Amino acid sequence: MKIKRLDYILIGISAIAVIGLILSCINMLLPEHEYGSKGFDPFREYYTNKGIVLIFIARLIFWLTVCVFGIIWIKNKTIRPLYLNLLLLSILIIALLQWLELWYGSTFYYGEVRDKQGLGVPILSIVLQIYLLLRLGIKKSTLLVGLIALIIIMNYGIYSLVYENWKLYHDFYFPGTNIPIW
Repeated sequence: MKIKRLDYILIGISAIAVIGLILSCINMLLPEHEYGSKGFDPFREYYTNKGIVLIFIARLIFWLTVCVFGIIWIKNKTIRPLYLNLLLLSILIIALLQWLELWYGSTFYYGEVRDKQGLGVPILSIVLQIYLLLRLGIKKSTLLVGLIALIIIMNYGIYSLVYENWKLYHDFYFPGTNIPIW
């Protein structure tokens, strides 16, 4: 299978994700939590929770897999079917890990800022699911558009179903004030 422009974009995103996750994991694993000292980072308890750390490490491993297979793909200008299947499986797992973090992050109490965590609709998960759909090679454009719409509607629908139970709400204020936007 030949590499497309969409694949280059995904590989670039994976490189950025790997760098960001490495920095996040280093910060989480440092004993002093350079960016998470008490009184400074309201999300310190969240990012140092063992479950969240494991989710971040798993996400790092799968993004690294995507990045490595992507580099091989760029180098060879083609990819073996086995590597493509592993790459697509890694992307699917990354998309599901975002939902896992939403669920897990809402099941434990980590301070008064729980409702301010800002874990919104997992846009990256939706984008990755659409990428998987595009790589399947569906030729009918109406079917493809319908499936993309279905992915978006399903993700938003699931999010709205769990919004209250998982306490995913957060307040938005006008900048510099405590006047709520909604």
